[in-house]
Amino acid sequence: MIPFYETPPHTPNVEKSKQGLNNRSAINNSEFVTNAISDLLETHCVLPCTEQPYIVNPLSVSVQKSGKRRLILDLREVNRFLWKLSVKYEDMRTAMLYLQKGGFMFQFDLKSGYHHISIRTEHQQYLGFSWFYKGAFTFFKFTVLPFGLSTAPYVFTKVVRPLVQKWRSEGKQIVVFLDDGLCYAESFQKAREHSAQVKVDLVNAGFVPNVQKSTWDPVSETEWLGLIIDLKNGSLVLPNRRINSIKERIQELLITPKSAGSSTCVKVKDLASVAGCIVSSYLVVGSMSRVMTKAMHCVIESRNSWNSKVVISEQANEELLFWLHNIDNLKEIPIKLTPMCSTMVFSDASKNGFGGYIVNVNDSISHGQWSENERKHSSTWRELKAIDMVLASQINMFKNTRVKWFSDNQAVTRIVCKGSMKSDLQSIVLNICRNCVRNGVFLELEWVPRSKNEKADFISKLVDYDDWQTSDEMFSLLDHMWGPHTIDRFASYYNSKLTRFNSRFWNPGAQATDAFTQDWAGENNC
Repeated sequence: MIPFYETPPHTPNVEKSKQGLNNRSAINNSEFVTNAISDLLETHCVLPCTEQPYIVNPLSVSVQKSGKRRLILDLREVNRFLWKLSVKYEDMRTAMLYLQKGGFMFQFDLKSGYHHISIRTEHQQYLGFSWFYKGAFTFFKFTVLPFGLSTAPYVFTKVVRPLVQKWRSEGKQIVVFLDDGLCYAESFQKAREHSAQVKVDLVNAGFVPNVQKSTWDPVSETEWLGLIIDLKNGSLVLPNRRINSIKERIQELLITPKSAGSSTCVKVKDLASVAGCIVSSYLVVGSMSRVMTKAMHCVIESRNSWNSKVVISEQANEELLFWLHNIDNLKEIPIKLTPMCSTMVFSDASKNGFGGYIVNVNDSISHGQWSENERKHSSTWRELKAIDMVLASQINMFKNTRVKWFSDNQAVTRIVCKGSMKSDLQSIVLNICRNCVRNGVFLELEWVPRSKNEKADFISKLVDYDDWQTSDEMFSLLDHMWGPHTIDRFASYYNSKLTRFNSRFWNPGAQATDAFTQDWAGENNC
């Protein structure tokens, strides 16, 4: 039964032509459509009609990049009149609750899963379509649940749910997403026993397992829902084909000839495809998939239509380059993440500067003063920049660690996790992400009230009135007379004369703090 809240309007008389009402994708794949209809007729999933059905829907063909095609009944008009039904789907996140390093698993796929469910006879008239079949214009109607009905995933999930409940009551650690199932067990023997029982239950319930896509023999590594589960190493991995696909699509966008205004114009569908591929990898790459596609989505939203072209902004270009150069470093995560953070950091920003420190670590204070231009930015910008600067100042302390970072600005904790539509904020987030990826830092942001962040607040308000510097001209003269100098012993990130320098507090690029505790031997100090 189709859950209508209102009866949809009747389709006017359809002109009996070869194209009918069908979409271009179906017409361009006419041979495939004809063969698919023949298969559906053979299994009684569709029936020919002696007269025009109440609604005649267009046919579409979904073509994957691999070349695989699927016949879709375009039910957009019908779906407008259906109740919106929600259901909680299980996916890889559910599976990760069960999976353990060293275990075994098997998976199964149901052949034409939706077609196992019959449609009430009176409602089949809403699932009609037409096709020029075997030399004659013919009307058909679906007798089973078709691909394209908005309530189909809900219905199918509800039908399979009793089986899942039965298996779990028997102690089986199993997850089913629509027609794809995965079962985990601690040992090979136990997994094999569960495999045999699940297979029998599916057949007894009337389902037909897909032999080609099912792996009934227990394995320690398999691909499920587009991700590789490796129980030997206890990790979740993006398949190389997905990584290569993303990189190839990005390269195609980046080499697109520039327009007269020296900006790159691309098809909005191509950019949306890249952004979608990245976001769909969120289980492995984490919140980075949302943060580092914000500028792309801003460009996509500027489109006139889905058939138009858009100009890739500078920030969107930076995001594309980020994924091109870093996705190989983000392709794998442990199935069980370490629950505890090994390092805790507090940071804050004031009108004068930024400050931060690592909890329970001596000599871990980071501090710097804002320039005149930086002081003019919003408090959110300064707080976000403070995180960027403190992270860069002590990046060697954070390498390959899970860091809990506390800030008293709620907006900042959200922006670091999700990105920002404001270009000046997003550029800082981009820098933070680059630093984390290059150094293996897993950052967790959490808001704390200002009363819990007093030390970082105090540090950010420090002003060094003795922070003098030599002019570049004078330093060049001195360096010519007594140089070349090798290290600047009393400097900061904004006034150092050499790439190697010591500072009072930790700054980005500082080699050490407190020059008087360092060994000056073998250096030409200044």
